[in-house]
Amino acid sequence: MPALDLTKRLKLLNIGDATIANLKVFHPIVEREADNLVAEFYRFVHQMPATAAIFKDYDIERHLKPAQRKHWLSLFSGRFDDEYTDQAIRIGTIHYRRKVAPYLYIAGYNYFHCEMIRLAAMHYDGMDLAQILQAIAKAVALDMDLALTSYTRAAWLHDA
Repeated sequence: MPALDLTKRLKLLNIGDATIANLKVFHPIVEREADNLVAEFYRFVHQMPATAAIFKDYDIERHLKPAQRKHWLSLFSGRFDDEYTDQAIRIGTIHYRRKVAPYLYIAGYNYFHCEMIRLAAMHYDGMDLAQILQAIAKAVALDMDLALTSYTRAAWLHDA
């Protein structure tokens, strides 16, 4: 199984100092809104049978909401290091093991991505908004890449 090269992924997604700086600027807004975003996300997923079934056996308040909050705060901290990468791969692997279909996982990313766009639009305008939106898109793309990479790796190990 090929090793994960985070540096190559960051370069491919054009995540450099400017992107990281913009994520750090946006981070306090995410931190302020995180509890509400996560609560709304779980209300949203419980409206659909395919996603509601996934969460029926979990303590959402005690385990899932705090983990979800931590994840999004970490992503928008702009700290893309081994700890972040390991955590993102671990989360993706857990979703794979719990048989969360990729289309549902991507739908979750879409939910948060859209909410981040909404928050950015409420707080920025002009060139600042454009730079924040680009940073958000790059961070979400990286995180989704790592999550789906974990699905691929888990499938490879399963088939080996």
